Amino acid sequence: MEKFSRWRDKGTGIAPFLPYPSSIFSSTGDSSFIHISARAGNILLASISVAIKLPLFLLHIVVHSLLMMSPLSDMARSSSTKILLGLLGVWHYNVKYAGSHRSKTSKSPRNIKPGDIIVSNFVSPLDALVYSTQFNCCFAIPTYSGKFVCCNTLQAVYAAMSLPVIDADKNAGYSLTDIIAEAEKAKSIIILFAEGTTTNGRGFLHSPVTDILIPSAAERTSLIPSHIKYQPPDVSTPIPPKSVIFYIVSLMCNWRAWSVRLQVGEEVSAALGQASLPRCIDDICMLGRIKKLGSDLDFKSKVDFVTAWQKNRR
Repeated sequence: MEKFSRWRDKGTGIAPFLPYPSSIFSSTGDSSFIHISARAGNILLASISVAIKLPLFLLHIVVHSLLMMSPLSDMARSSSTKILLGLLGVWHYNVKYAGSHRSKTSKSPRNIKPGDIIVSNFVSPLDALVYSTQFNCCFAIPTYSGKFVCCNTLQAVYAAMSLPVIDADKNAGYSLTDIIAEAEKAKSIIILFAEGTTTNGRGFLHSPVTDILIPSAAERTSLIPSHIKYQPPDVSTPIPPKSVIFYIVSLMCNWRAWSVRLQVGEEVSAALGQASLPRCIDDICMLGRIKKLGSDLDFKSKVDFVTAWQKNRR
């Protein structure tokens, strides 16, 4: 991958946009009978897995859509989202909150209130679904104009499978003040994907939010760092998948299970002003034991990388 070396971090050598090889179909070049038999077995099990899961998934999508439009409790919607994730292969949750010595999949022991901002890394379309199982939330993604795109769960899933828009209208989007006000009205928590686009999770991209000043009206808001990670890691989408169906089927091909680890850190007061968001990003890197990458690696450089990657694949 020497031809993509310009998209490696100069300090750490991390390449945040290189995709992981498939944990099911990757080939080592071994032509032995045992390896070929194991590969054929994986293909057979993957086909059976898709044949079982896909019809159930499509059926549950209809049920889930009806639940989202109904006045049912947040617990019912969370349970429905967990079923969706289960059909995609995510069965094991390891959710840990700062100050808690055991993993949980239940509600946060701390009082995270509507309008608070959970600042997170961004690796996969599943991120939005995982957060939706834990919180009543909306999603915010930064743009180059200094404003934010405000998303529901489905829009955040789509954003994770798309390239960021670099030349968007400078007047488009919302200010952080507007998003906080709307979240408080809707009694929801804001999940801020601070990198602005997905990576392979090996490092944290230079984020445009480090230059954004938290408005004084939002000083009552708490910022909470959070890191999300999957195993195997090829669930990530540093390169946009060919289509939504292609991505769903690729997940269902894994006849074993995906596990997700969500670590939520100590809250950071917005009263710190412009230092609060960079502090959150430092805490995310500490939680995930990842490195913060240089300023030449941001979501604009991802667009350039994907262009070069696709040209190389033709």
